[in-house]
Amino acid sequence: MAARTITRGRGVAIFLASAPSDLAAPTQAELTAGTALTPSVRAIEGFDENVADLDTADLSDDFDKTGNGTTSAPSSSITLYRDDDGVAAMRTALAEDTVGWLAFLYDGQAETKDSKIWPVQVKKQNTRDLQVMNEAPTVVVQFGLQGSPTEGVQAA
Repeated sequence: MAARTITRGRGVAIFLASAPSDLAAPTQAELTAGTALTPSVRAIEGFDENVADLDTADLSDDFDKTGNGTTSAPSSSITLYRDDDGVAAMRTALAEDTVGWLAFLYDGQAETKDSKIWPVQVKKQNTRDLQVMNEAPTVVVQFGLQGSPTEGVQAA
């Protein structure tokens, strides 16, 4: 049985301003050209697909059957620490209304590692400088997901 481990310490998050030539196999150069978010990521929310129920009940059975309806995604965001190490570049790359791709590389950026690439549009950046509790200042970047992710991506 394979060991169960967390991705923290291995996972990579990169914002790509332009699509890789092959979404299923981005090159190392295409990934490196993106904006590395990993060192500043505090939290990732959403980035899941949900399928609505489609009512398919009929008169032949008293069981309310359902099928697959439309696919949608919940609100999605990344919380970044607001520090001096690259935050200006990140905030510029993730300006409101920017369209791009978010690459989540679960086991690092090495070749043949499984990952997902989401088509996104930045909705809003919310700065949280004034913290009541003992917390570092953060920026929450909200994303609109523009379609299903390319899954099973393996860096070339």
